[in-house]
Amino acid sequence: MKVVLAKPPMPQESVMILTLPIGLGYIGSYIKKHIPDAEVVVIDSDVLGYHSVDKFVRRIKEEKPDVLGITVFSHAVLVTREVLNRIKSELGKSVCLVVGGPHVNAIREKIFRDLPSADFGIISDGELGLTALVESLQSGRLKEDINRIAGLIYRDNGITCVNANKFNPDIDEYDFIDYKNIINVDGYLRGGSPMGLFHRRSPVGTIITTRGCPFLCRFCASGLNTGKKIRSRSPAHVVAEIKDLVVNYGAREIHIMDDNFTFSKKHVRDICQGIANESLDISIAMPNGIRLDTVDEEMLSVMKKVGFYSLGFGIETASADTLKYISKGITIELIKEKVALAKRAGFQTVGFFILGFPNESVKDNYNTGRFPDKIGLDFASFGNFTPLPGTSLYDELVQKAEIRDDFLPSFSSGEITYSPNGMTLKELKKIQVRVIFFYYLNPQRIYKIIGLLKLKDIKYVFRRLFLILFRPKIKER
Repeated sequence: MKVVLAKPPMPQESVMILTLPIGLGYIGSYIKKHIPDAEVVVIDSDVLGYHSVDKFVRRIKEEKPDVLGITVFSHAVLVTREVLNRIKSELGKSVCLVVGGPHVNAIREKIFRDLPSADFGIISDGELGLTALVESLQSGRLKEDINRIAGLIYRDNGITCVNANKFNPDIDEYDFIDYKNIINVDGYLRGGSPMGLFHRRSPVGTIITTRGCPFLCRFCASGLNTGKKIRSRSPAHVVAEIKDLVVNYGAREIHIMDDNFTFSKKHVRDICQGIANESLDISIAMPNGIRLDTVDEEMLSVMKKVGFYSLGFGIETASADTLKYISKGITIELIKEKVALAKRAGFQTVGFFILGFPNESVKDNYNTGRFPDKIGLDFASFGNFTPLPGTSLYDELVQKAEIRDDFLPSFSSGEITYSPNGMTLKELKKIQVRVIFFYYLNPQRIYKIIGLLKLKDIKYVFRRLFLILFRPKIKER
């Protein structure tokens, strides 16, 4: 049985970073562990330079998989649909087409509406559902097992069925990624461009130490994808993976990609103690962001001692009303207090902001653009609000007829597909361009960025800025 796990191709101009597809790596490693005779291959279109459907389909045909699993993000539905249609028409029933990932978790029983050529969908922990599906296909027992496979979406006489999902409470069961057999990590360690782009040392390895999110942010689908309950790997398991990346693959910096690494003080403290016990000479960053309301002085001190140096914070907006509206659970006062705390502890601080939330005014957005400098952040990133399927804000906007129920978001830099009532897409685009232009025009900031960027990352920075400032004219809805 040959299993190929893949990221679909995206246009080259849409590729802003090159990071390890961690989810596919963990799933592939779990399949290999439980089905040792299976051949598992991970294909990342970004790192391999497959920016067209033709190139991607050609590679899949060369691999001749029995099962093709594709991770689907909502912004990539259209290209994924084209890929699946092509593969279905050219390879027929010789390959089983399985889709998973954020978009599948979001729309579940509607997945065959968006991706009609898919044979199955998988929700929740892909390790469990996809491994069980492959085992059933291999043994010829799919008919008997189909309604028992956790998180499986399938058709039964034209009716879409969704099996109960399962989030494994013991994620230590998911061994760290098998770099020797299923994915070539060198392409990421030495040729990749990590999330956030900035890093002190190279090569950069990436890991996840927790899954799940209990918070109720109305614009975010994290809890939908990984569960509402925090599930933590044991500190020993995490430190063993970090050591493996350092000793066997030469990593000098680690990026922790959790949504909630700092949720448990004990989790943070024990991992830091394990790193200290192993005397690992590494730098550590949190480019995916941590919650401001989970950090304190003691935690930051412990992290700093073992090499943590950069913290990202999801701040989102400078509007107190918007923070309440999106159920962020933090206040402007807390934001100022915790950013100052991190600065005093010696951390590089990065804030993530979103322009164009529903109900926000032009003034609100410009205030958000000025907020990073007011609170002393080192760097800031400004994205535009994008309604994500499965979130309560998405559902609200559908009910208000501001978007259709098949609305597909975009995360391409400079591409705006939603604007609040009373504001056109062109007006929001103008705000975004001005905010970014004036923020990065600061000479001290330019000097600091140039000093931090590695040569191989510069093209991504200029590509992103070019698209934000000069993307073709917007067509209003």
